[in-house]
Amino acid sequence: MEYADEPRLIFSPVTDNDYCDFYCLEMQDYITDVPFYKSLLQPGDRILELGCGNGRLAQRLAPFCAQITGIDISDRMIQKAISAKLKANGPANIVYKQKDMLDFLFPSTFDVIIIAYNTLNLLGEEGKVRKCLQLCRDHLKGNGRLGLQLFHPDASVLATNESQKIFQFIIMEDGSGGKVIKETLKSYHAPSSTLELEERYRVRPASGKGPNRDLSHTYILYAPELSIWKSLLLTCGFKTMECSCSISGEAFRSDSDTTLYIKASVT
Repeated sequence: MEYADEPRLIFSPVTDNDYCDFYCLEMQDYITDVPFYKSLLQPGDRILELGCGNGRLAQRLAPFCAQITGIDISDRMIQKAISAKLKANGPANIVYKQKDMLDFLFPSTFDVIIIAYNTLNLLGEEGKVRKCLQLCRDHLKGNGRLGLQLFHPDASVLATNESQKIFQFIIMEDGSGGKVIKETLKSYHAPSSTLELEERYRVRPASGKGPNRDLSHTYILYAPELSIWKSLLLTCGFKTMECSCSISGEAFRSDSDTTLYIKASVT
């Protein structure tokens, strides 16, 4: 039976352990954004990364700064990051801590703070985003820099609603002969500037290596227009230095781009 011919299935909730495994499977080799964050760094800098996941970005940036601290709300993600660092005999200047990006405190300030790969969107509402940005401002030096990658709703996303969603899928190899099919369904709610994102995972192990599983979870992403992001940053003590749709600095086009890179500095 082909994937497209499978019958409609009932999806169980994704556990934290499952999500961490799926995240690592999808993101472990993702390096597209590395040059963007590297361009923010200087050799003596102390870096803080919010939502560091399994450490895939911290490991690649560590050689270009004095120290990098990665925090994540998921203890399992932090354990994966620590395990990956030990396995690879990674740089000694990486520190991982289990902390909430809405409730963190460090005794000293940083030169650069990074919030990568739509992590800030995942806070889901303006109030929480504002609180996180204010914490970032409090933890940056007077000449500190902030680097963001954000999801931005293009014209096709803005045209969606509860009954008309964007559907996409990718097929990932699980390393043991099986597959994980990840499906996403997106719909936008303009009054609240939020995107409902449902992620479905169809786990299809190799023969004899476990049962098929069908899992899902739904996120609400805070995804306003660029002008609102700029206003929020300014309110929280930041000046927007650069907005682009790619790491090469291409001009951002609000009607067609869904990836928004922002460089900001402390005002």
